[in-house]
Amino acid sequence: FGSFELKLRHCDGLHKYAFASPWQRAVTLNEYFSHGSSFSGGGSTPAVLFENNYIDSGMHMALWSDVSVPRPLAEVHAEPIFSAARLDTYIGFHRHQESWLAQLHGRKAWWLAPPNLPMPPVRKPWDYVEQRPRGVQLCITNPGDILYLPTDWWHATWNLDDFVIGMGWEGGWSSQ
Repeated sequence: FGSFELKLRHCDGLHKYAFASPWQRAVTLNEYFSHGSSFSGGGSTPAVLFENNYIDSGMHMALWSDVSVPRPLAEVHAEPIFSAARLDTYIGFHRHQESWLAQLHGRKAWWLAPPNLPMPPVRKPWDYVEQRPRGVQLCITNPGDILYLPTDWWHATWNLDDFVIGMGWEGGWSSQ
């Protein structure tokens, strides 16, 4: 899988977009993980590899061909999600349709808030450790965990290891 090219997306602005965010360039998994711990691809901020619109690609077939989706999550299947990240990369608070992510490697911190709360302030995720906004909960996923997010739940993530991989699906109109 190391030769698959994925979209490199900068952490600082990724939370502003629900479906397809801007990306700088495509890089292979090998290229991303063989650089220093805060690979930015030439930008000034750290970046992650994140795909949520690759259903018609060879990558989708290769990644999902032997995967058995747990029955309670089978109906959440509009767009596949693939996330690859390094230590201290993140995505700020945002929300979208229901989704789930299986943590395959590394640990990820999730800051979660119900949809009835206003959007929590967007800042670096480690700042929430000392100043957690009202109503925001912390969840840490480890390899083998699956996190389900209902529609419109606010969430931000912080990658806690230098090799973090997750796969899942986001719901949408086509999944209903």
